[in-house]
Amino acid sequence: TPGVVAFPAALGAALPSLFVALLLATWPRLDVDAFYPRAPRIATFEWDGKDAFVSAELGVKVGPDGEARPTGDEAPASKSDESLPRGGRASAAGATALAGTALALLASRAVLAPSLSDQARTRRRRLVALALGLACAVSTLVAFQAAAARIAPAFSATIAPAALLVALLFGYRDRHELEPR
Repeated sequence: TPGVVAFPAALGAALPSLFVALLLATWPRLDVDAFYPRAPRIATFEWDGKDAFVSAELGVKVGPDGEARPTGDEAPASKSDESLPRGGRASAAGATALAGTALALLASRAVLAPSLSDQARTRRRRLVALALGLACAVSTLVAFQAAAARIAPAFSATIAPAALLVALLFGYRDRHELEPR
């Protein structure tokens, strides 16, 4: 049946998202700032009181000749997680895993299941899948933006993909469970 084929295909399609989510959650060197876009901090230059403008963020000073020279001090290491909302890394990983799994299952249902349907039903199913996928993506994007602005908690970005995944899994189970004996 299409359901028997769709589930393993969706799981296979979701594996890269699950792998990336695992990396995001466990490898602090991976930058997740892009999930929470904010206006970048601009490096500032301050007059040192003698003969140069100094930027501690960049580790350079600009003298009267206009040349930028290293200050000799190390530029402070960027700690990207400091600018994230609380739980930001875990939420980015969770949203990646949930959305990757949900969208893969949604796509497999839209592509594989209609093979036995008429054209109108196939078109309708694909349009519904497209609408659900777009709604999930837009609401997740808005949630990440709200978390970056500190209007909503970071975990709110996981709500839409989690809801879509739960709806798809329950719908999958209801359509493809074995008939009671």
